[in-house]
Amino acid sequence: ERTRDIVAENGVQLIDSTLSPGRYPAITVQVGVPVRWTIYAPEGSVNGCNNRILIPEYDIEYQFKTGKNVIEFTPEKTGKFSYSCWMGMIRSWITVVE
Repeated sequence: ERTRDIVAENGVQLIDSTLSPGRYPAITVQVGVPVRWTIYAPEGSVNGCNNRILIPEYDIEYQFKTGKNVIEFTPEKTGKFSYSCWMGMIRSWITVVE
């Protein structure tokens, strides 16, 4: 799993993660700054359970494909927000800090 610290470029937070077949990465981002979250899905990592991600806090539903996937949102408030696969079996968190 590749997750790095918050890197800002041109006013955007760049987050890199790698998709695993059985789990999603937890990330930490800064409030009020747009996020560009790149999730790399290696060959064979996308399956029937993890292929669609739901992030209710940001009204996002995203279908993964093998290769590079980009999810963009702007966190408006601090806190810890859960997200999951479409079946609700695989879960993780987005932590938003000041």
